[in-house]
Amino acid sequence: MFRMRSCQDLRLRVDDGPLHDCPYETRPEALRDQHPSRSARLPIQIRGSRPHLPYNSLEPASDLGQRDLVGIFPALAHEAQSVNNVKGHKCFTVIIGNPPYAGHSSNTGDWISQLVDDYYFVDGKPLGERTSKWLQDDYVKFIRFGQYSLTQTKTGVMSYITNHGYLDNPTFRGMRLSLIRSFQMLHLLDLHGNLKKKERSPDGTKDENVFDIQPGVTVCLLAKRQGLPERVCHADLFGFREIKYKILEGSSITQTIWRTFTPSPPFFLLSPKMMTCAKNLTSTKR
Repeated sequence: MFRMRSCQDLRLRVDDGPLHDCPYETRPEALRDQHPSRSARLPIQIRGSRPHLPYNSLEPASDLGQRDLVGIFPALAHEAQSVNNVKGHKCFTVIIGNPPYAGHSSNTGDWISQLVDDYYFVDGKPLGERTSKWLQDDYVKFIRFGQYSLTQTKTGVMSYITNHGYLDNPTFRGMRLSLIRSFQMLHLLDLHGNLKKKERSPDGTKDENVFDIQPGVTVCLLAKRQGLPERVCHADLFGFREIKYKILEGSSITQTIWRTFTPSPPFFLLSPKMMTCAKNLTSTKR
């Protein structure tokens, strides 16, 4: 949906230029043998979600893992130092990714856990859910990380492809409200394919997931900038996997037919179809 003609078209940038502005030697033997230098860096910056690694996005800057790597894998230690410098001193304006979906997250550090705590409240009131464990999913933590990062810069865009559960699940209403208040423009493309819900296309034909997983998938593009018009937009894409691939490859955000709507309390749903269902349910209860 948000197509790049080549991997060079979009680069993660910091305040003083592209992170990846030089060639990299990534062969393992070269990385072991070469003195850690600019040409020996791994082609990564902040990435990954394994706990306690020096390049884990969900942990604050730290040199603990870096010191352990110095004598074993100097090139990786050098990369860890670079990552920590970026984490501690640079500002992001573009964040993109395909974070893991892990309901039982191993990323339980204090820093990211305290950030995610914001999602447990709506206007200062606790959710009051019997169980809110899905807010501890890794993809939720990556969204919170991106939201926090762009809050520091006050401008930028974030795009993830993730589980689509946060669009309409009641447990995520604090998260949805937080995102609505943090970003001026929200574009949400629901790719559906939820095997657990046995989703079908509107015409009754089969709806397939774009990945070999059970949860449905969505792509978000969230933009933050002073003066940007406030807007929440949603679109659906149903059908067979290969058809979805072709549509995504051949279209762009400007070519998509978006439905603009205003999320409303108490659920602040990011799916207009589910908003209608919720309003009907509320009317019935009354």
